[in-house]
Amino acid sequence: MDFSPSTQWNTKSDGHADTRHLTRATRFAYIGVTLFFFISLTWNLLVTPNSAAFISSLITLHLLVGGAFIGAIHHFRKKLLYEFRLRRSYETALHAEEEYLHQILDHVADGVAVFDVQGVPLYLNATAYHLFQSASPKPQLSIPEIKNKVFNAQGKRVLKNSELPQILALNGERVQGLELSLYDLDTNQRISLLANSQPLMGSDGHLEAVVVTYHDITASKRAESELRLAASAFEVPESMFITNHSGIIQHVNQEFSTMTGYKPDELVGSDSEILASEHHSNDFYVEMIKTLESAGRWEGELWCKRKDQKQQPLWAKITSIQTEKDKESYYLVSMVDLNTQYRKQNEMIARAYHDETTGLPNRTLLLDRLDQSLARSARSGVLGAVLSVEIDHFVNVNQTLGHLIADRLLKELAERLKRNVRRDDTLARSGDGQFTLILNEVASNQDIATQSAIAIAEKFKARISRPFHIFDHEVHVTSSIAISTFDGKNITTESVINQLDTTRKAAKEEGINSIRCFHPEMLSKVKRQLSIENDMRIALQRDQFSLFFQPKINVKNGQLSGAEALIRWKHPQQGYIDPSYFIPIAEENGLIEQLGEFVLREVCCRISIWQRSGLRVIPISINISAVQIRHDKFINSVNSILKETGVDPRYLEFEITESALEQNFVQIKRTIHSLKDQGIIISIDDFGTGYSNLSYLNEIVIDRLKIDQSFIYKLTEQKRKSPVAETIISLAHNFGMTTVGEGVETKAQFDFLRELGCDEAQGYFFCKPVSINIFSDLLKNPQVNRAS
Repeated sequence: MDFSPSTQWNTKSDGHADTRHLTRATRFAYIGVTLFFFISLTWNLLVTPNSAAFISSLITLHLLVGGAFIGAIHHFRKKLLYEFRLRRSYETALHAEEEYLHQILDHVADGVAVFDVQGVPLYLNATAYHLFQSASPKPQLSIPEIKNKVFNAQGKRVLKNSELPQILALNGERVQGLELSLYDLDTNQRISLLANSQPLMGSDGHLEAVVVTYHDITASKRAESELRLAASAFEVPESMFITNHSGIIQHVNQEFSTMTGYKPDELVGSDSEILASEHHSNDFYVEMIKTLESAGRWEGELWCKRKDQKQQPLWAKITSIQTEKDKESYYLVSMVDLNTQYRKQNEMIARAYHDETTGLPNRTLLLDRLDQSLARSARSGVLGAVLSVEIDHFVNVNQTLGHLIADRLLKELAERLKRNVRRDDTLARSGDGQFTLILNEVASNQDIATQSAIAIAEKFKARISRPFHIFDHEVHVTSSIAISTFDGKNITTESVINQLDTTRKAAKEEGINSIRCFHPEMLSKVKRQLSIENDMRIALQRDQFSLFFQPKINVKNGQLSGAEALIRWKHPQQGYIDPSYFIPIAEENGLIEQLGEFVLREVCCRISIWQRSGLRVIPISINISAVQIRHDKFINSVNSILKETGVDPRYLEFEITESALEQNFVQIKRTIHSLKDQGIIISIDDFGTGYSNLSYLNEIVIDRLKIDQSFIYKLTEQKRKSPVAETIISLAHNFGMTTVGEGVETKAQFDFLRELGCDEAQGYFFCKPVSINIFSDLLKNPQVNRAS
């Protein structure tokens, strides 16, 4: 069925064809009647007597009856022709009425659709046809095509068949103002509609069809959206109002109402002069109007009078707007409270130059204040001083107690330190656990200035050392304080900061809770360290590092039981550099990871060579830095080298110092467990000199304890057994660990260790560290000859 407007509901019949059929039927009736009577007359004449009277009567009878039949047929034909003409006239009028009705419906702006009791469309007017059918011609519009194009009001979901307005109406529901949407296939735009439905009842009272009207509300929805957008744009966090050309206020936003103290209904309809301030003269307003009329906008400082009659400075922007509809001019006025703006600017400056946690000046403001202090000292000739206070192991507080407690600790620290600060001085937070104090014009004499700075440092130190009660925790911390004095002449801010950094490093080297003053010779040490650092990088590239091995001896049988790999650096100009000097530098600048990887790779390669040469392989121990083991990539490096060289992990022993366990114990514990799972031996080096909390022995599986050589030395110095060494050996054996005495230099020390039950020993008494070639020869003979 075609639902185009030009072919819908065409019920007109063909009247001319009916007339032609009637004429043809009448002609056949005439001929039939004539033949019937002629045959009857002929038959009766042949089978009956042929008297003249009888023949005359018979003929007369047939003529009368035949004429009557023909007359009846003629009468019936005339009546039928009349009925046909009457019906044709009625149908023509009905068709004309339908065409007229269709024309009217096709000119209706709303879509009109008629559906039968099955929900099948019977009629669509032109508007509905174009709503549901694309512009491309189609022979018909099927139900699925209609249904699949109908979405909910938001256009996000295709309506189910049961949700369509015609189906809802067929189910007895009242459909009034149902909002839905379509998509125009040509423009890909969403069309919003309001649907209403009305049932069509037959004469018998039964439902015969449903009429659904569709009202296009796309434009109104767009206008409504634009109005909401305009309203929301007007309600910005900026004071705004609109006046007409005469200055009568038409609209105000909430921000302006709040700023002035007036309610919106008190302003709308009032003259804008209600806001005029006596701060400006009449000439000011006259010039403003002239600028608006000539340029269409004005901007500048404008004072406004509030409802409480107080005057406040504003930065105003006035724009002239002319509407197209009524050609009337309006003025849009936007204002910013300069007091609020100044306050916000000051707050932003404060945030930019102050620490958020403590409220103290930050490093940026500190450097500016130090510049001022240097200039002040240069003018007056009076020395100033800078104190750098660093909380020892502050990172441990963060890791163990959390950032919340750490931040609270910093706040309380700042409050304590401020009590010893003069109004003229500056206390700032310069780092994560660092505070810096600038002392202006301390003394004219260098010694007095230094002593005064030290006195303040001692007060800081005392205040910091007192316990902090934070929530349910009692926190104890210590500090390392660096001091640098200056006279403001021939020195820069950067130089002072460098002096502090150098002095702070020296203070940390002395140990925790120390105070250190800057001396010029410190700079030469720093320069030497920088030189060593650069040379170290070159040495790694040019293979200037090598390995030496110090044997370990089984105390019971005197045989070679292991060795410790020691890195050596032969500098091209300076010769061999003591590892105790360059290793700390490598740990500080990050080169320790490359050095550690070099040692591990060299040891694994050497073990692989010994295995292929048929030599006896013994465990080789490697010193692992705390910097290495607390990084996840250390495990990856170990696994990669083991896989590359094919060495059995059982021949590797990693020595970790007790002090390393203090730094991120959780991470180190996880790393050690991973190493142990592979079969690598784990030893604690310098046991007894570092970490005092021995609970880690219950949490980490340790294979060996190395007794620090300071305890071995006391064996002969005190001429008696060392209770510490004896305790360490007993402790180790109780935990199922073996022990190694390091730094054995005399026979007496060795004998003492043997009496105490120590398992292994190493030191110059047996053998000094030797090169790879010499150690390879030692592997051929397990019995080590003791040094004389």
